[in-house]
Amino acid sequence: MSKKKLYSIFAAIALVLVLGVAAYFMLRTKADASAALPADATAIGRVDLVRLAAGDNILRRELIRFLPNEDIRQTGIDISQQGYVFAYQNYFGAILPLKDERAFLQQLQIGQNQLSHERGMRWGRVMDNFLLCSDGDKALVLGPVAEMEMEQLRPVVYDWMRQTSAPTDNKLFAALEGRSAVLTLATSAAILPRQFAEKIFLAMPSDVKLDGSLLIAEFQEQEKGVRVELELKDEDPRLKKYLDSLDKVLIPLRESHEMPAEDITFCATAGIDGEKLLLLLRQNADLRTKLLGANMIADVDLMIKSIQGTVNIMQTSKGEHYLQAQLKDNGFMQNVSDWNTGASQSADVQFLPAKNNCYIMAYQKHVYYFGAREMRFFATNAERLAYRNTELKSVNGENKLLLNANIGALLGEAASILPFKPTLRIGMKDVRHATVILGE
Repeated sequence: MSKKKLYSIFAAIALVLVLGVAAYFMLRTKADASAALPADATAIGRVDLVRLAAGDNILRRELIRFLPNEDIRQTGIDISQQGYVFAYQNYFGAILPLKDERAFLQQLQIGQNQLSHERGMRWGRVMDNFLLCSDGDKALVLGPVAEMEMEQLRPVVYDWMRQTSAPTDNKLFAALEGRSAVLTLATSAAILPRQFAEKIFLAMPSDVKLDGSLLIAEFQEQEKGVRVELELKDEDPRLKKYLDSLDKVLIPLRESHEMPAEDITFCATAGIDGEKLLLLLRQNADLRTKLLGANMIADVDLMIKSIQGTVNIMQTSKGEHYLQAQLKDNGFMQNVSDWNTGASQSADVQFLPAKNNCYIMAYQKHVYYFGAREMRFFATNAERLAYRNTELKSVNGENKLLLNANIGALLGEAASILPFKPTLRIGMKDVRHATVILGE
């Protein structure tokens, strides 16, 4: 074979190899960062990196504070894609798409001598107890991880990084679809402690489970605080039936009766249909038993049925409580003098008349004041509040429940670490949707 022909063959082979390599890098598509999400993650969140990189607000500052450079565009992160966060067992993780791996590692102040290379991945440690893995296209950070767990978790993280598609079968990931907040989180509603859930969802029967339902939070930009839109997606038929019944108890708020706010630390306001509330309470076996006992002392059923409209519950910085409820009928107050029966006496409860349509209920060493004025029932553990008028405030009717809290008064000195004004506002337009505002 002539040299000329041999050179032609080698040239053709070289050309094919060059074209093949070029085609590979030109046609190769990066795996989306979501591909590295664990299929069995217990919480999944999506971060809109474009919106996170723009503007300046508390949410943005809190989400990027682990980066030395506040300009995300200079960190090596590819903001044209979505970032993800997740919970797995007792760990929290983040997955970030990369456009410049070297710049990203430099921003985290990780030198090449601090990285190990294993099976095409770069491994390191961030903030002492977070495991870092990068494949050039994306970086995954997981922690906090104890020293002895680092090596054990490497094979797990490696398998996640090798995945080629998002966990579409995971209903948490599917719940993120179509939502456009800066940060959207989805987790099981079972994350709510049972006792806490029962306080939120009044009279929730014991056989109603939260495991199969989702809690979704959408974090929105707000200049001086954080706004979160919450949604409960009930997939359990028993929970759905119960929430439908609870939603019928609540009615749109048209007005709120509030006390002067100089020392109020907590105020909850709801529109209540008393007759439907009583029916719901009776469906809970434990509450039904307690109602039977309470009715042997006072006309509790009739009191509840008489409620129609705004109900306020307030707490002061001195630990005083005040309840006020709008009534459609105050006839039950005519029988207070008859409540001093054998049942009330055996329970060590005594009812005494006081001034200005007010009564006193003495129970052991405790004293409570209650009464009804202008179709408004009131009850309090503080004498000074029993004779204090409330202020009428109109509201727009968009919500069925409003809650305001002075976090500063509740947390004390601990509130100083909060990055926003220590106030909390919650509005619920129905039992499945709430808007939470932290700060102004």
